[in-house]
Amino acid sequence: MKRSFIALGVFLFILTSCGPEVKILTPNSKCQTTVEGFYHVRVYMKWSEEAPTLFWKSKGQLHGASGKILEINDDGVLFDPRREGPFYDPKPKFFPKDQIVTLIDSARHVILGEIPEKYTDGWQMVLWVKNVSLKNTEVIPLKLLPNSPFGFCMVPGLYHIEKIQFKNKVGIIDEGLEIPNLFFKVERNKANYIGDLYLDPKEFDQSVIGISYKNVYSPKEAFWAGAIGGLWGSALYHAYKAAKGADGVHFLKIKKNENFKSILKRPLTVNLLGFRQQ
Repeated sequence: MKRSFIALGVFLFILTSCGPEVKILTPNSKCQTTVEGFYHVRVYMKWSEEAPTLFWKSKGQLHGASGKILEINDDGVLFDPRREGPFYDPKPKFFPKDQIVTLIDSARHVILGEIPEKYTDGWQMVLWVKNVSLKNTEVIPLKLLPNSPFGFCMVPGLYHIEKIQFKNKVGIIDEGLEIPNLFFKVERNKANYIGDLYLDPKEFDQSVIGISYKNVYSPKEAFWAGAIGGLWGSALYHAYKAAKGADGVHFLKIKKNENFKSILKRPLTVNLLGFRQQ
């Protein structure tokens, strides 16, 4: 058993850590050749308890409980927290609106407030890229954080996407199968904008790219996360020809944002991520 845990640890270290690191762009970076863009992804709830759920604040502290919604009115919510063990069954309590952070119904829809940051998660996307303009170059990871701008100091050249991974806070790791043949160009001494990247966007058209994926690691505590991975089981999934052995499909949309600003506040050179070698 101990040996299997060691082997798993080595596997995960290789999977997530190998390859040279790329210098992340900051407003104080001195590099002249950069790759920039914005990564958009829908966030989801990471709350393993049953719904309905109420989150509220009391004396500055965040609290949460599952139970029953008895009444909703203009002043607040009457909520009956579920029984806590055989000897304690909290009585229904009225929560005024100014204390309520989030109210979630039995279908796990947010009907009041917003999901607390502490309980949100979204797919981080890692693009493993290789400069195919140069010989003997290594594959390097570009880590894109949910709903954040990204920027990296890069060597000029034409880059090919070799591998795509999806990770979340819980520790789930999915890896793309049969990666689309995507490239982007990096011009010397330029702020190269490769686009706003949308993972599983709400709006679909012919430009959306399907990425079949296989789960390569899921911790035991991630049992609740089955519903949030890609679009397995949806009409879109069945319309897309997934790779053999896939656990699901993510969809990627690449758009040009006319209002995008460089992290270094420099003029942009548009080199969108795409199928054609630019």
